[in-house]
Amino acid sequence: MRVAVDEETGVVEIVDIAASVYAGRVVDASRAALQNDGSVVMGIGAALYESIQFSDGYITNANMGDYQVPAFRDIPAFSAELRESAGGEIHGLGETALPLIPPALGNALQSLGLGQTEMPIHPERVLEALDRRDAMMITAHAQRRERGSSQPAATRCCSTLRRAGLCSVRLSCGVGVCGACTCLLDGEPVSTCLLLAPLADGAVVGRSRVS
Repeated sequence: MRVAVDEETGVVEIVDIAASVYAGRVVDASRAALQNDGSVVMGIGAALYESIQFSDGYITNANMGDYQVPAFRDIPAFSAELRESAGGEIHGLGETALPLIPPALGNALQSLGLGQTEMPIHPERVLEALDRRDAMMITAHAQRRERGSSQPAATRCCSTLRRAGLCSVRLSCGVGVCGACTCLLDGEPVSTCLLLAPLADGAVVGRSRVS
């Protein structure tokens, strides 16, 4: 399995899947292949979409309008192979490939530092994993840089954040001159080092990002 992750939205896209299932002796090849394909699709649903929601002991998404399942556009190109053996026994095929899909997806995300322990893997959970990964990267960078460094702590911190890709992190002069601490307050630029917190109460605060 190969995946792509949008780090802005947390959306996970499965790029391709290759599933190989032992089927013993296949009697009806066409229907067995369809069964196997459906098993892969159900695995994608379990990994990324399907979840029963409860409120006060009642199911709140008990119809197909509210219960999310993958649509055709959510299914990547995939190969699902049925493997037979000479003299193999005849047995039910079931959803043999289904339980393989979620852990395969989890392993793919783990390789990107975005390990998951719950299903379905919603974008919100991926964004939380991205935050954890980036925090670990920043900590590791800071620890490596701190050993033997003669730079002030603030300088080391800003350098570490920049290396982690947070290019808008800058040192501030502390007196409202340099503009490094500028943010947007109701769309207007202000120096946050001089802004009293009560003045920002109820305002829309944004940031001015540079690279």
